[in-house]
Amino acid sequence: MKLRLGLVARGAQTLSAWTTLEGWLLTHGLLFEFVLYLTEERLIEDAVDGRIDLAFVLPLTWVRTRRRAEVLGRRVRPLVMRECDRDEASLILVRADSAHRRLTDLRDQSVGVGQPGPPVAALVPELMLRKAGLVPGNTVDLRAGPAVGEQPVQSLLRGELDAMALDRRHYGRWTVSGAIPPGTVRVLARSGRYDAGHIMVTDVAPAHLVSRLATLLLAMPSSDHIQRVLGPADMAHWNEGRAGGYQVIETAVDELGFCDRAGRLIA
Repeated sequence: MKLRLGLVARGAQTLSAWTTLEGWLLTHGLLFEFVLYLTEERLIEDAVDGRIDLAFVLPLTWVRTRRRAEVLGRRVRPLVMRECDRDEASLILVRADSAHRRLTDLRDQSVGVGQPGPPVAALVPELMLRKAGLVPGNTVDLRAGPAVGEQPVQSLLRGELDAMALDRRHYGRWTVSGAIPPGTVRVLARSGRYDAGHIMVTDVAPAHLVSRLATLLLAMPSSDHIQRVLGPADMAHWNEGRAGGYQVIETAVDELGFCDRAGRLIA
């Protein structure tokens, strides 16, 4: 019997890491394969219908799948999560020399966010602005761009944007790497904390294999080799999954009308 894990294809580096992880699990006696999906919608359908045992889900996918499963009388739950996906937050950044001191100062200003989808890129920042009384297209110019990428940072530094949204993880990485030069930007506001994803298990997955998978991942050695091979996608450090880290996402989804209580997208 083999465990099947679904995930949406999100780039060559991530796929390479999952392939390596698949091989690592096989060497430890666990029959495991990942199944690539082109769309989130199909992944949600197959998870709820029991055609896959597990799925690696980002926050919006988790919220939609959990809601869909509850309506249909099915059950999904977090199994394990990467260390880097714990306690994420969305940040609104401005240039260090900006006169802006609070979100309300961004009235009639331009704010760069990511393409709709990843909550760190669009939904959570938009909710932050709305709670400050700023309405996109009316009292603030919300400009959608790449969800993850250094181009918006350069646009901010060149003065083409007055502010931009970025997740805490990339802000830390780019500050260390120099992509954000020291002393050039500062954090104007930050959201509440939320988790950025996990491996979800469905109610049809064979319990003994799921337990074995969790045991292997949680006990993964922090050797130089493992970290070198899996580190770029943060696949070498795992914790027990938790369902309580998504309230910020649930609130954003409901208040911005992203999906309904059954997980269906709202046009």
